[in-house]
Amino acid sequence: MFVRTALMIALVLLAALPPAGSRADEQRLFINLTSDDPLRAGMAVEQATRAREMLKIPVTIFLSVEGVRLADTRLPSPVYPTGQPIRKMLEHFMAVGGEVLICPMCMKNVAAIPKDALLEGVRVAGPKVTFPALFAEGTRTLSY
Repeated sequence: MFVRTALMIALVLLAALPPAGSRADEQRLFINLTSDDPLRAGMAVEQATRAREMLKIPVTIFLSVEGVRLADTRLPSPVYPTGQPIRKMLEHFMAVGGEVLICPMCMKNVAAIPKDALLEGVRVAGPKVTFPALFAEGTRTLSY
């Protein structure tokens, strides 16, 4: 019984290690958030914040398609089922060092968001901003 338990613990610890040839400081997370649905958006921001706080790695949320509405201060903020407004969650994420990028084409074509209506701290992206974050060595991607 002890051997089986020790083996299970060893397997769990091995699974938690970063892949061979990588270091924890080379890991990054890029989350593509395409929805303004409160559950999806809240889950994405919550996961991003946890990764940033717990793992201390660079984390980028890229708002695209309907997700751009989350950064529009002219609209009421959707509320996550925990009762937190998504916009406040985004502000906290940025306060702990997370980066929020927004698709300029989606700003224009999906929601007609002017730059002066963006949540403070959100950066208007484009290939020169988005691609380095997305294609950096060690980047893992997640989509909501």
